[in-house]
Amino acid sequence: MAGGEEVEIIVIDDGSTDRTGEIADCYAEKYPETVRAVHQKNGGHGAGVNKGLSLAAGEYFKVVDSDDWLDEEALKKLLTEIRKRKRQRALADLIICNYLYDHLYEGKQKRMGYENVFRDGKVCTWDTIGKFHPSQYLVMHAQICRTEVLRRSGVRLPRIRTASFLYFRHFKCYRQEYCGVPGRKRKISKQEGPSEGCEARTEGL
Repeated sequence: MAGGEEVEIIVIDDGSTDRTGEIADCYAEKYPETVRAVHQKNGGHGAGVNKGLSLAAGEYFKVVDSDDWLDEEALKKLLTEIRKRKRQRALADLIICNYLYDHLYEGKQKRMGYENVFRDGKVCTWDTIGKFHPSQYLVMHAQICRTEVLRRSGVRLPRIRTASFLYFRHFKCYRQEYCGVPGRKRKISKQEGPSEGCEARTEGL
């Protein structure tokens, strides 16, 4: 599994009615040092994120929705950068990555990049970044936040789905770093739900 035991994967089964819980348990049994399966009554997107944050033990916290996946090479580059920053005792509060909207059934893709705002691999502050274009915005897809910063802020998401766009507006982070790779891909398709079998979609983990 990409990332190995350096990466903690918390799968929140938020009252699903398909085989999500079964598949999550299968991964947790196969990769007990990496994957943790949590089952709860349906509380909406915010409840799933809140539960994941309450359990997270990693240095950074990243939300990956059920219709998203991570680029494996981008994940490896990110982990390498975090290791380096940790050795230097210079961890950023927030890491920004590019992301890609992938309209699979329409054969279309839309890339969101931030090269005009941040310098690749450089730590900056809100006072030293560039200017955003009107079409650019920092949604959850682009952000990887230091877990302790989120915890100190006391931020909690409401249960509604649109909360994902409000997530990082309610806490202060002082040091940001930009990792100029397509770190997350969001699938927009007509078919939803987990793939069949325990081996499904391992390329994104």
